[in-house]
Amino acid sequence: MSNDVPLPATEMPRPGNTVLRVVGGLVLLLPAVLAGLGGLLWPSAATIITSLQRSDLVHVAQFIGLENYSQMFQDRLFGQALSYTFSLALTRLIVVAVMPLLLATVVAQFGRGVRLAVRLLFTLPLAMFAPAAVAVIWSMVFRSVVGLPFSRLLGSADGARQTLLLLDGLYTFGLGCGVGLIVLLPALRRTPDQSALPRKPLVISWILGLLAAAALSIQSFTFSFVLTGGGPAGATAPLSVYQYQMAFEFFRFGTGAAAAALTLLALAVLGVVAGLVIVLSGLQLEMAPRVPSTSAASRSKLAVPALIVLLLLSLVLGAAVAVPLLWNLFNSLTTPAAYTDFLGKFQVGQVLANTVLPPSLAGLWQVVIAYLAALGIGAVRPFGRWSEWLLLPVCPWLFITVGPLSLAAFQNLRGFGLLGTMLGLIPPLPLSVPMVFVLTLFFKGQASARRAAQAGGKSGSGSFLTQLVLPSLPLAVLLYVVALLVGFQDLLWPALAGTSAATRTMVTTFLLLHAGGGISGQPMLSAAITLFELPLSIAFFLVLGIVQILFLDRLALTTSR
Repeated sequence: MSNDVPLPATEMPRPGNTVLRVVGGLVLLLPAVLAGLGGLLWPSAATIITSLQRSDLVHVAQFIGLENYSQMFQDRLFGQALSYTFSLALTRLIVVAVMPLLLATVVAQFGRGVRLAVRLLFTLPLAMFAPAAVAVIWSMVFRSVVGLPFSRLLGSADGARQTLLLLDGLYTFGLGCGVGLIVLLPALRRTPDQSALPRKPLVISWILGLLAAAALSIQSFTFSFVLTGGGPAGATAPLSVYQYQMAFEFFRFGTGAAAAALTLLALAVLGVVAGLVIVLSGLQLEMAPRVPSTSAASRSKLAVPALIVLLLLSLVLGAAVAVPLLWNLFNSLTTPAAYTDFLGKFQVGQVLANTVLPPSLAGLWQVVIAYLAALGIGAVRPFGRWSEWLLLPVCPWLFITVGPLSLAAFQNLRGFGLLGTMLGLIPPLPLSVPMVFVLTLFFKGQASARRAAQAGGKSGSGSFLTQLVLPSLPLAVLLYVVALLVGFQDLLWPALAGTSAATRTMVTTFLLLHAGGGISGQPMLSAAITLFELPLSIAFFLVLGIVQILFLDRLALTTSR
């Protein structure tokens, strides 16, 4: 199938089954609609309402109009937060705009063996996703190895900003390349009738990647919060940390909500732009047939040296992040008593349960709801070729994380008396909009291929179950694994909801040891990080590696008119 395919005539439903399709598709959408109203729209509206009030933990909320915004715009700390957020976003955009694109373009010219090897190499930074642990390790390395207290290294505003931007850029590099290969290689997948690499899906996926990087930068929280707490004097506090400090350190809920409302506005604009790009371009995913390995003659003469240079550069930059991780592993293994001290001080079983169970339940719920909604839009297609427009109402929340809605979610949790309980640790976003989009694009592509096969009279067109449902299960599993990977490493929500010792998670335990241990407590902290993170990284690498080999390498990202 080419990368610019007209919709077959069978796209338009026959009059006899039009009503059945519309009703069936909308019924499948109903759980997502309810989850979106309760978990996205209402908390967003509550955040905006709170931003117009004088509100705290004690007094009754009082309407004051735009006074919170007026005071916030005059706040020097807010100006610094905007400036640092812009610098952070610019740094990340530079990192993800160039290297992943070059790497994917070069790797796409090689056969399956090289592609899989490179995919597995860049699965490592994805499997080792642990921003809070990495930030804590950097702090320990600077104290113990470099011999510089962080207070001296980050004593000036310029020094603190440059240091954090450098560390964040290095960490983003590995993640950006890993995610970039997953997103860009399907867009570069050639079919037997193509002599050149496809361009339109590549440009679209590249633009979407930049929009996502900008959105995540606006919501960045962990690195700055762990390493500097936003200091010195607010110099390294992005907008998310400023919002957290106003709401949960100074208890100025109105000001914190005003910062969150501005974040929601920026994310809504980025999400709507991304949604329009996806819908108007006719983007779709499908399982492509296996293609014979690319011959050496069809490659660019610069492909081999370019791949070598890019891999060497990646290894050099990756070493800057890997060396501290190896130091942490060595530090923990050379002090075995630290494991005994840690196991004796903390209830590890309870910590593991708090870390694993809430994200597992939330992720399962999100996948089920997203799967049903995507099945209704992309496979049942209640409105024919116009069905993708059903995605537009949720576009404003396409890139949202818990950060901008954390104040509203916290107030709900406090109102229900669930603070300090395991139930309260469940992440408060019941609908994952990215899951809906990804699964919809897959169902759309598979349904399009099935209709084309039926129109051509091919006997292998397959049934609804074999052509649509079964091929989608690996993608659903992958999305669930990604939800777990992110949920296990979350810092913000467990820090807000886990107000008791019985609700500590893996990440909040790291922060507790980091805050109170000093240099003498570093062996125990290293042991805790190794004990928790190493098994998780190995497990996620195995799962993601299998999915890369058996599923992701066969995906093709195409466009249709």
